[in-house]
Amino acid sequence: MKVGYKKTKIGEIPVDWEIDELKKITSYVDYRGKTPPKVDQGIFLVTAKNIRSGRIDYERSKEYVPTELYEEIMSRGKPLLGDVLITTEAPFGEVAYIDNENIALAQRIIKYRGFDKIIRNDFLRYTFLSDYFQNSLDRESTGSTVKGIKGSRLHKLNILIPPLQEQKKIAKILITVDEKIAIITTKIQATESIKKGLMQRLLTQGIGHTKFKESKLGRIPESWDVVNFEELLSDERNALGYGILQPGTGVEDGVPMLRTVDLTETGLVPNTKVIKVTHEMSKQFSKTVLKDGDIILSVMGTLGRTVLVQEEWIGWNVNRALAVIRLNDKMINKYLIQYFKSPIFKNIIRTQSLGSAQMRINLSELRIYPVPLPSKKEQKEIADILFSVDDKLEVLQNKKSAYQDLKKGLMQQLLTGKVRVKIPANA
Repeated sequence: MKVGYKKTKIGEIPVDWEIDELKKITSYVDYRGKTPPKVDQGIFLVTAKNIRSGRIDYERSKEYVPTELYEEIMSRGKPLLGDVLITTEAPFGEVAYIDNENIALAQRIIKYRGFDKIIRNDFLRYTFLSDYFQNSLDRESTGSTVKGIKGSRLHKLNILIPPLQEQKKIAKILITVDEKIAIITTKIQATESIKKGLMQRLLTQGIGHTKFKESKLGRIPESWDVVNFEELLSDERNALGYGILQPGTGVEDGVPMLRTVDLTETGLVPNTKVIKVTHEMSKQFSKTVLKDGDIILSVMGTLGRTVLVQEEWIGWNVNRALAVIRLNDKMINKYLIQYFKSPIFKNIIRTQSLGSAQMRINLSELRIYPVPLPSKKEQKEIADILFSVDDKLEVLQNKKSAYQDLKKGLMQQLLTGKVRVKIPANA
């Protein structure tokens, strides 16, 4: 055992830390019960759907309760700034803090408030988000398809309690990282908004055009054509095809096979382990063995995710949810990728998929999708502009991921006492 640590029922912790049940160190209100009436305007109702990643997301769901019934609806206990919320099911184990007192709280939410001189609310919020607490939640949960936890079980979960000054310092460190993440997230959203506007303008108006015409896609530059997608495909037999059907769970030694879950809009999901299929199976689906210049398009489940094949993927394969596209010399692959990413194309596939039992892009229908066709020179100019914005987004996303990884590591170390923070003597 490390010097300055003691053994407890949940492992080694610092000697000056305590452990106690949640119900003994907080006051709480369980809002489960009768569903409050809903109105078009009134007091904002925070439901389980609004609670995500430590915060209340006011845009995810917008419901309201009558102002005149607020006192009755919240008679069990009104929210105060800093109170900590946790969802008990659908979704399960999501956490947030109250940043606006003018709200009502719905069912499937329990509100906690730390007792003064025992536990701070800001520290409690990060504790709820920590791996050790979330693992405890999972162990005490019930249900297979929809997990949930009873309030009686939740209230009995053990909480690690450092001295108050250490709680304050830990929370301050994690809040600082969260603020960095929030700033980067705002920049990402602003850059995405700029790109969306650029896409709408460049893919319908082009660059420097003054004369326009009407087409099946609407108003476009006079010099552009509109062609069916199949007119852009290579003459080879395997210019458009689905990937491997029923690939199994993978093998140790084989051909890597990409799935939608493996891909972002720019490449592989960080830390994803790409599964492999046998060489024999990959040969059976030789039409989708990846080549330089190929485009991958997700056609089932998450629709429209588009990525250019990278050098290290050449020779790999894809599963049934992905299609491989090979173009002729009428279109630059980077231009098509940006068109596939655009709201214009996404609106087309959303319309085509409505009413389907499973969201999917049918390749026979894709062949007749209309695509705007500028000159190759203009295609390159448009693609270069949009990919330059993608590069900025990727830098921001990488920064955000780095801070998120930092936060996760800090939470694991600081909230369990594995690493101690220094508290000034006069604190």
